[in-house]
Amino acid sequence: MKQDLQANKKNTDVRRGGKRVGSEVWFDLELPPPFGLRLDDAISGECVGVSQVLEGGSAFAHNQEAVIVKEGAEAKMFIQPGDKVIMVNGIRVYTKDQVVEQIGEAKEKGMPTIRIKFARYNRGPITVVFPEPAKTVTVGARAPWASVALAAGFYVDYDACEDGCSGKCWHIDDRTNEIYQFCVEDQVVCDLPSKGGVRNLDMQLQGLVAAVQGDDPQQATTFDNTEALVLRPCPEIYARLSDPYVGEWQYMGGKYKIARNQAGTLTYAEKDFSGKLNEVDGWMEAELPPHGTIRVRPGASVGISQDMDSEFRPAGSNDWGETKTAFRL
Repeated sequence: MKQDLQANKKNTDVRRGGKRVGSEVWFDLELPPPFGLRLDDAISGECVGVSQVLEGGSAFAHNQEAVIVKEGAEAKMFIQPGDKVIMVNGIRVYTKDQVVEQIGEAKEKGMPTIRIKFARYNRGPITVVFPEPAKTVTVGARAPWASVALAAGFYVDYDACEDGCSGKCWHIDDRTNEIYQFCVEDQVVCDLPSKGGVRNLDMQLQGLVAAVQGDDPQQATTFDNTEALVLRPCPEIYARLSDPYVGEWQYMGGKYKIARNQAGTLTYAEKDFSGKLNEVDGWMEAELPPHGTIRVRPGASVGISQDMDSEFRPAGSNDWGETKTAFRL
């Protein structure tokens, strides 16, 4: 306990009213009994944890307000399976019997609410919220997305991705702007998609070392489980990213940007000049006065990372220049 308190002094960052203590986040909640918490002792006998939050109890009612924070409301920690109970009314507890004993004493004193201190391991379970009517689930950090969706009763049309991703499996967490692609077999709940892959291996290892040492990584590579992972389908993002024209394009000697507005009009922009693109003989052309005319069309590659070919015709000339190939940034 002394070591825990020393760690508490070292790590004081606040998350939803909780405090970082080593590799855990400690938080206090004051709730009226009955709590509706199913507790289990660890095999070691050194701690007691939450195994289930039952409907009808004050803990469940608290979670209804805390898991998804309403606009303007104070963000508070919620309770989830895997959380440890470490104190009841300021008294350290290690077993379920000790928790029950402290609650009983509080009731005898006529206390209407009881203060409980919980601890959550920062690489432990994660609460995932799917669109209704699917249910909210709390799962292990390394759970694959396919099994998580199944447990929540959330239907994912994997057949649509059989011949390549269709975008129907894409879901976004609006808080982090991370996009989760359920049809990727090796993607698990805790991994941030933007920080995954071999290219980010060094960052991932640094994050793991920081978690073991009880420090915050310089860049997070895993989901912060003090928050709920709230997902929604994002077909509009897939459509934008799969648009063969839209994006920033890099070629040898420069780069340009192509954007599409809500009306569907494409605009070419490079440096300080721009123009509207119109279809002409299989190309999309834009007048760029006083410089000349640019034309673009998708290259030979396929997929979201598709190349873009372009040719430029100087003002006053009838001849197009050499074809330049660009890649999407």
